[in-house]
Amino acid sequence: MKINNSIIKIVGLLGDFNKKNTQQQYQEFINSGYSREVIPSKDLTEKQEASKRFFKNTFYPEFRDMMYLGQADSQEKRFSKVQTFNVQLYYGPKPYVINIIKSEIYVFEGQIGLFSVSIEIDPSTSIDSSEQLEDKATKISIEDASNVTSKLRLFNTEINYEGKVYVWSQWISKYILCGTELESKDGKIVKADEFSGSKFKLYTVYELDDLPDNYLLFDLGTCSKLGSSKGINSTAVPHESYYNRIMKKNKISVFQNWEALCLFDSFTCIGNGKILENAYSSWDETYFKIYLYRLFFKYNLYKYNSEIFEDKHSATKVRDQFVDFLNRYEISHISFNFLPNEIYAKIGKALELDVELEKFKTRINNLSNKIQEDRESKTNILLQIVTVLGGISSVGPILAGLEHFKQQIGFSSLVFYAIATLLVLLVGIGVLYFIVPHELKKIWKKIKSIFR
Repeated sequence: MKINNSIIKIVGLLGDFNKKNTQQQYQEFINSGYSREVIPSKDLTEKQEASKRFFKNTFYPEFRDMMYLGQADSQEKRFSKVQTFNVQLYYGPKPYVINIIKSEIYVFEGQIGLFSVSIEIDPSTSIDSSEQLEDKATKISIEDASNVTSKLRLFNTEINYEGKVYVWSQWISKYILCGTELESKDGKIVKADEFSGSKFKLYTVYELDDLPDNYLLFDLGTCSKLGSSKGINSTAVPHESYYNRIMKKNKISVFQNWEALCLFDSFTCIGNGKILENAYSSWDETYFKIYLYRLFFKYNLYKYNSEIFEDKHSATKVRDQFVDFLNRYEISHISFNFLPNEIYAKIGKALELDVELEKFKTRINNLSNKIQEDRESKTNILLQIVTVLGGISSVGPILAGLEHFKQQIGFSSLVFYAIATLLVLLVGIGVLYFIVPHELKKIWKKIKSIFR
């Protein structure tokens, strides 16, 4: 089965962009050929004006300003570079030439950022001797696309570039990300590596002559060998209940000419009827950025959850940062139109964002209650100390009274000081019983057990 048109992107995580080093990082991007994508407020070109009008009429302000209409002073920034690289990889014995046509970097200041790499599979590598030459030069097979994407999503895939062999993730770090490391090594901790695992995310859209059955969509989305879900050429056949659950929960079916499947590691769409010829920019930019935004939200939930778990001493600070994060990035609806909202909701459901967010909010609330209880406990301890000091200060008048009483009745100094000591002990025990009654009872039980 041949592909008429396609969009293939891999998405990866970048570390935190904090205010201390952002300008230096931005300049590195610019120096390596990236350009900041900003739509100015005036003196727009005809294309910029049309784009601004479309996004203004389609999306709510908070979402469109972050993801589509870059502002010069915005916390969210997008850098893009159109530069072609040609690399080669092998799937088994078969070589494939991959053209990297565009790279983009998405910065969310103070949060985990993301990047994407757009690729094309050189059609000359999809050769079948039974086909006509002109078909070889223009189309690749769906099997070739499946082979390539299953390799490109793995960090440790080996690729060949200019006669040298590289690990895929290290090549991206060097040639796409200006040296930004993606994996922790040699004692250096890379924040993004804590949440990315060993795979990139895949965003793929395939335009075919006919809309095939759901089994192909499942195999592509899970990067399984084609035919696996039908039990063809594979021993790892998904159980029927699992297959049905995934297709019911994660499939997006809105129109009859395309279907999409959103999983944790991928977003896959297959369709016919020239879905890309007629709406390429919608899939390449509009819907892709919805998927990207949902991934961004998911991984930053991971980040805050991890930070609270790792450093309980900074829990208050992390809690406050998380609240600020939610105030800015927790958006229930993004568009005036139904389709972007439907895609946004389905991706969120597939990534289980609502479930995870609710659990994390509960954890944050419990943390806040614990912090409040600790504060109240410290306040009570201070009040108890004041009470103790007040009790101690009251001993002075009592001793003076005893001294006067001693002179009146003629107590000896030994008797007087014995009574005074006993009085102080009784006051002290009384104060301790008020502050830590349970501990005092334990001590009393131990004393009694000794003398039994």
